[in-house]
Amino acid sequence: MCPVTTASSHAGGVDALARILPIPGEVAEAYDAVRNQVVARVDGALFRRPDLGVLMGDAPGTVIRELNRHVSAFLASVLTLGLPELLTSGLPRMLSAYRGRGLASDYFEVLPELWTGALEDQMGPRSAPIVRVLDWMSRHPDAWIPDDEAVHHAGALGDANPLCGTLLSGDGPGARSVLKRAMDEGTSLPDVFVDLVQPALYEIGQRWEDGRITVAQEHLASALVARVLAGLEHPMEATGGRIAVVMTAPTETHEFGAWMAADVLRSAGWTVHFLGSQLPVEECLHYLRSVSCDLLAVSVTLEIHLPSLQRLIRELRADPTLTGIPVLVGGQAFSGGERVWRATGADGAAADARDVVAQAERLAARPRPA
Repeated sequence: MCPVTTASSHAGGVDALARILPIPGEVAEAYDAVRNQVVARVDGALFRRPDLGVLMGDAPGTVIRELNRHVSAFLASVLTLGLPELLTSGLPRMLSAYRGRGLASDYFEVLPELWTGALEDQMGPRSAPIVRVLDWMSRHPDAWIPDDEAVHHAGALGDANPLCGTLLSGDGPGARSVLKRAMDEGTSLPDVFVDLVQPALYEIGQRWEDGRITVAQEHLASALVARVLAGLEHPMEATGGRIAVVMTAPTETHEFGAWMAADVLRSAGWTVHFLGSQLPVEECLHYLRSVSCDLLAVSVTLEIHLPSLQRLIRELRADPTLTGIPVLVGGQAFSGGERVWRATGADGAAADARDVVAQAERLAARPRPA
């Protein structure tokens, strides 16, 4: 199991990782080109192990295969952006979700070994810089393997949040009543999102990760909150002439954060063009050329989608007709700190829905390049 280490040794381990990263761009590109083959080799090696039952714990094979695909994408993000924070903040959060779904912590301890073998088989000597990262993971498990005791099992947050129960039971009128009451009492739309909606959705997501609710129940709650909030919208007429294009990162599937940002900007008098999720980079740039906007706002929930955001911003900056558009980002993917959003090339980040308008106004007010 994970050894106990002091805070100073943990910091020293992260410093050592920072010296390894970033790796050469051509190595990251070579890895990205063979990711599917590497995952297949990891799956094959894992399912041939005699201790497979111990490693899987209570999780079915589909869960562990899904995790391996996510680890593959996560490693691509770390290699592309070169940020230790992704391994030490984002990866433990992702692994905690799979631990909550029954996967044994023992699997995390053999993960670097499995990926090292698959990378060396698939990439040969070119894998050496990536193997050094995996070696760091083997020597510093405390920095990225979540503590079993840290896995969330309590439902106190959902019990305290009046919205959570109504969403899980499919009670549309009840959910609508909770939100309408808050707004009637003078609660602002950003406060409704931050204090009621986000905690309820986080709790529902955690219950799904823990296996306390089904996928169908999680989908029911997510669809219901979208319908209820749409019915409560009170968009203002655009008053300041500001125009924002709002979307998720090109590969991101979770669009609720982008939707909240769009609603908050509308409520502040902005004209908003909401493009939703999974819009390819080329299509986004084409749309931006067709409108005159003051801001591009992008939401990213999972760190594995940061490279697609980085590519979007890089190509935006390379287009002489679009270089002056500021980019505001937000979402859980940036919980690792300021260095994460700066590494994508963004101009600013909103801490939450309350912060969206202030950051948007600040960026839109900046002088544009001549």
